[in-house]
Parts: sequence; C-alpha cells; structure tokens
Amino acid sequence: MIVLGKIRKINKSDFVIDIEDMFLGAFVGSGVRIKKFEDWACAARYSKYAIGQEALFFLKRTSEDKKVSNSIFTVIGSANEGEWELRGGKILDRIPPRSLERSPLTGSEGNRLVKRTTIDGSMQTYFADYDKKSFLDAIQSYPKCFQIESGGIDSRNRHMSQTCTASELEKFIAQSPSHQKVAEELLILVNDENDKR
Repeated sequence: MIVLGKIRKINKSDFVIDIEDMFLGAFVGSGVRIKKFEDWACAARYSKYAIGQEALFFLKRTSEDKKVSNSIFTVIGSANEGEWELRGGKILDRIPPRSLERSPLTGSEGNRLVKRTTIDGSMQTYFADYDKKSFLDAIQSYPKCFQIESGGIDSRNRHMSQTCTASELEKFIAQSPSHQKVAEELLILVNDENDKR
C-alpha cells in the first residue's frame, strides 16, 4: 500500500495515520496503524514521532490477516526507506552518506541537500528533496511503465515488472527528477525480481 498520510495518534509500539491520498492498495477504517521503526546501529528515523508529521508511506501488512482494517502495517525497508518525510511542500528522500561520496548533490530538484543529525547526535542523515506535486504525479503515473502482480505491494507474494518499452521509460523519466527517482526505485524491484528467476 502506498499512501500519503499524517500522524494523528502515537502509541508505545505503533502510530496511527489519517490517509490524505492513496496511490496503491485499499484500506477500510478510520486510521492506518503502523509499527514504529526502531533505530539501530545502521539506521535511524529522520526525527522523533510527532502528531501532525506528514509522510509518503510504502507499507506492507505485518501479518497475513485478510481483515485489512484490523491489520498493523510496517514500513517497507530495514532502514525505514519506505517512509519519505513531507516538509514544506517537499518530499525528502534519505541518502546514504556513501552515495554522497560518489556524486555530491547540488542545486536542482532532487539534488538539493538537507543535512540533519539524529536525536541522540550519533548519526548524520542526508536527504534529497523533490517537489511534492511532481513526486505525487510520478507515483500516480507509474502504472504507465510498471505493474505489480500477485497480490499488490503489501503482499508477501508481490512481483514487479516493467511493462513499457525502453523509449517509453525514457519519456517517463524525462518528465521530472521525481519521475526519474520513482523509476529508479521501481527498477530496483524489477531487477530484484529478475535476479530471483
């Protein structure tokens, strides 16, 4: 499930968001319960959980419970990669420091650098920013080039495939840095699928 949401309640081990927009999946209920990410040696959440925080969430169910309204979801990725903060009209994508060593970021959308230190001061976190409207358009239009099969993105049996030609993919990517980022992330899933076969 891919949703844009705002935190409305924080519990000891989970939090609840109100869905502002849904891009993939379905949900019935008054709020989506999501398991909190626990910081560990190699990854930390971008900030402490707070009511009112907005983010783009890439979620999967924590159980095979078919009653989606009763499910607790978890953010995809062991380093909380599936939670992209929304701040000041920008979607922020976390960047590993080692990536910055290879290609430092500069000026344009998707290339501006935002640097933060974790709450305990132990880790520097870097983000690239993307225009919210452009990024959400890219998320909505990805089915032009990619298809998720066999149960959807919140299923344990999901399969991602590229459905467009190379030239159609180039046109999709050329629309904006946001479209390029969405395509890059989805191509990672496609390549993972191909490696499994």
